[in-house]
Formats: sequence, C-alpha cells, structure tokens
Amino acid sequence: LGVSLDPMTLASAIDRIGTMVDERRPHFDVTPNVDFLVQAQTDAGLHQILASADLVLCDGKPLVWASRWLGNALPGRVAGSDLTPLLLQRAAERGWKLFLLGGAEGVGAEAAQRIAADHPTLAAVGHYSPPLRPLAQMNHAAILARLHAARPDIVLVCFGCPKQEKWIFQHYREAGVPVMI
Repeated sequence: LGVSLDPMTLASAIDRIGTMVDERRPHFDVTPNVDFLVQAQTDAGLHQILASADLVLCDGKPLVWASRWLGNALPGRVAGSDLTPLLLQRAAERGWKLFLLGGAEGVGAEAAQRIAADHPTLAAVGHYSPPLRPLAQMNHAAILARLHAARPDIVLVCFGCPKQEKWIFQHYREAGVPVMI
C-alpha cells in the first residue's frame, strides 16, 4: 500500500531505538497496522508521515502475511504493545528518561506509577494528558514546554491514529527529543 516497513525483530527494533537515543538528534518512529495503512490510502498527510518515519515497525500479523505473499517477507510483527515492555527494560538499564503523552486524564499518571513499580531503577517517567481536542485546537506550545522541561530521551505519544502521527510529525524537530513513537 505504498509504505515500506522496516524488516525488524523486537530485539533489532530496540537496538535501533537505542542508537537513535545515542545519536541525540530528533527521530520519529511509527508502528502501523492494517488500519493505519488503509487510512493512509485516503489521507495523503498520513501517508507522507508513514513513508518518512525514521523507523516503520510492522504492528500487525496480517502485514507479515502480506509481506510473505508479496515475496518480501518481514521477520515478524513488532507491535507497540510488545515493544513497550522491552523498551522500558532497556530504558531502566541505560538510564533513559521517558515521557508519556496523551490518554485520558489520569491515565498517564497511573501508567507512570505502574512503570515505576515494575522498573524501580528507571528514572521518573514524565506524563501529560492534554485536554481532548482536535489537533488544530491543541495547545502545542504548552505541550512542547512540558517536553522541554522534562528533557526525555523517548516520548510515547498516545492520541490515536492519525492524530498522534500528525502531532509527532509537526513537532518532533522542535521538541528536540531523540525518539518519539
């Protein structure tokens, strides 16, 4: 569907994200599934974002099957839900700072508490759940100010597709965070 997926395993994706953190320049990664790719067929902006991401991870078994049928087999599925626990473990090992952006009010705080309980050596996890608004009506300056103050190594953005991808693409350079996913 016109979006190249990076042939990664979970382990190689974690290693690549680690390299991005070490490089200290802004990167953005996406984890498209079939729904994302279908949306990208009628949303040229989303298509451009998915095609230009630094890392495009296959978040869906149907995409793995399709890659095999098309003769360019991906090594497997690298779903965000599988990637995150390994990313948290690596962050604890390497001293990376994380920031959770999005979700309903209180969800980020609860997630940060759970992460802290599961990974006591991990630096404090920043979080912010901005008011639910359309992308154009969000207070982008306030969000960026929080990110600049927190100075995270990795930001996990949870606004739902395509809003999260569009937000990341619009702001990842200005945010200056090594990795936004």
